[in-house]
Amino acid sequence: MKRIINKIFGSKKVGAETENVSPQNNEETVDNIEVGGSKIKFKDFITGKFLIRKDILSLSPLFIMAVLFSIIMVANRYYIENISYEINKLQKEVDKLHIQHIQLKCDYMNATMITEVTNRLKKMGIKESTDRPIKIKIDKE
Repeated sequence: MKRIINKIFGSKKVGAETENVSPQNNEETVDNIEVGGSKIKFKDFITGKFLIRKDILSLSPLFIMAVLFSIIMVANRYYIENISYEINKLQKEVDKLHIQHIQLKCDYMNATMITEVTNRLKKMGIKESTDRPIKIKIDKE
C-alpha cells in the first residue's frame, strides 16, 4: 500500500531511505510532477501521455476500478432519477383517478335517489304508483 501511495503522490530517494514529498516543502515547478521517482511534465499529464509509462501501468487496476465505480455511480444516479420521475407521474395519475372515482360515486348516488328516479319517469310519461303493492300468491298443486 505504501508503494502505491508513493507512486501516486511521489517520493524522493535520499541515499537508502525514501522521503515523501509534501506540498509544503515542494520546490518543483508546476510544469513537473514527480511520480514514483520520475518526473512527469504538466503537458504530458494533460494530454495523458503519462498513462503509457511503465511505472504508471502498475497502477492500471486502480485506475480501472476508479473508472468502473464512477460509471456505476453515474448509472445508479440516472436509474434513481428515472424511478423518481416515474413515481411522480404515477402519483399524479392516481390523484386524477381518485378525483374521477369520487365524482362518479357522487353522480351514481344522485342518479339513484328516489326523487331523481321519479323525475326521470315523469319526463317519460310514467307516473308514480299511489296504490299499495299487492302480494301475489301461487297455489301449490
